[in-house]
Amino acid sequence: MVEDEIDIAHLKAAELLKAEPSLAITHAHDPRQASRYLQSEQFDVVVTDLSFRDERNLYTERIKAGKVSLTSDTTFLSSGLQVISDARKYSRRPGLNRGSGPVRPGIVVWTIMDENRTLQVFYAHEKLGVRSFCSKSAPAVPRTSGSETGSLLGAIRKAYDNRAYADAIIQPCLPLDQSIHDTIFKDPKWYGVWRMFALGISREQNVIKGLGLNVQRINGYTGAMYDQIKILHSLSERNNSGPVSVVYSYAQMHWEFFLDQVVMRRYPPDGHPWAKLQEPSND
Repeated sequence: MVEDEIDIAHLKAAELLKAEPSLAITHAHDPRQASRYLQSEQFDVVVTDLSFRDERNLYTERIKAGKVSLTSDTTFLSSGLQVISDARKYSRRPGLNRGSGPVRPGIVVWTIMDENRTLQVFYAHEKLGVRSFCSKSAPAVPRTSGSETGSLLGAIRKAYDNRAYADAIIQPCLPLDQSIHDTIFKDPKWYGVWRMFALGISREQNVIKGLGLNVQRINGYTGAMYDQIKILHSLSERNNSGPVSVVYSYAQMHWEFFLDQVVMRRYPPDGHPWAKLQEPSND
């Protein structure tokens, strides 16, 4: 269980253990500690939050101090997406192997489902193959005896069995017909714009030049970027603020996603060394 609110983690763990005494629960308070556990131990299921307060605060201080470079940094915001990636890369279930290698642990995304978490949930579902999602407001164990509906324990059991699960709060937020890859990341030329706006930068010439952009290009891209926001979120209404303002506000709302280590690694902006390594794929 990867959760930075220690009291919440201990309370939920106690409730889970009371319902299922055979469980063994290891607690990590941030993605770095989780990575160490995942590389050294074996787990059946990994339950992780998506956002961690200390990670957010540290990265926010870097932003405020002007110490974030979109063309040279190799460390960005660490989140639950990193935990999931590490679980897929390093960990294995105890005693289980297939012909192609070890069986990886099941994953449960366990998060507060507000608007600025939607892109992280989309990414976990689309790119990292997560199929079990539980909101923080759900109880640890079912309220009705014999039922698995609407509880963290139910999500854990589904993840263990590699079956899909989403409680009533998260289910409406899950991606259906559209994908991040084919909408807001449809054009690599947009990647730098998203990151500039996420940092609160719109017209700093040194940043624009480093990303291979100029004001005219940015203004030209934002119309199509706005269209893709509407497609991804199935929006039909027009916004009177104009595409630049809407795209800027959207990037600011979802700054944790656009500046996430895992997302940056997969969709790096022009000018960053990662952009030269490989083209992003939709697998």
